[in-house]
Amino acid sequence: MECCILNSRYNEEIIYRGFLMFVLAFLFPQISNWVIILVSSLLFGLAHTYQELW
Repeated sequence: MECCILNSRYNEEIIYRGFLMFVLAFLFPQISNWVIILVSSLLFGLAHTYQELW
């Protein structure tokens, strides 16, 4: 059971951030990859602000 919980965490991050980075790179091809990585990371973190901080 723990492997499923851990696996879903990583899959969520990979799928969400991977999709978001692809969309940002497609919509804004002139922006640096580093900026796209930073923006996708910030949006991913903001999407999880409803959870308690540990």
